[in-house]
Amino acid sequence: MKFTICLIRAFAAGGAHALGWRLVAEREARVQREIAQLKRMKGRYQELATSLSDELMNTNARADRLRHALTDTVENSQEVAEDIYNRLYGSDILHNGDMNEETPDN
Repeated sequence: MKFTICLIRAFAAGGAHALGWRLVAEREARVQREIAQLKRMKGRYQELATSLSDELMNTNARADRLRHALTDTVENSQEVAEDIYNRLYGSDILHNGDMNEETPDN
């Protein structure tokens, strides 16, 4: 009878030990899956960050080109306005006075 009790205790202890290792192994497998998923997500986020960085650089380059184009347009518009003014009123007023001054009627 004592042997049977010892045998039952040994199986119970061994079973509990085996169950514990199985739980540890399952937990380890779950952790490894989560790590793999996090690595995939990290890769996707890095790709997204690179893409956004590239897009930002392209947008900044476009903004620079637009800024230069607008500057050129403003400069050209001023030149055209001065040319038209000179044709209408002569160039003496621009060189000798303020453009806001009253001009003599022609």
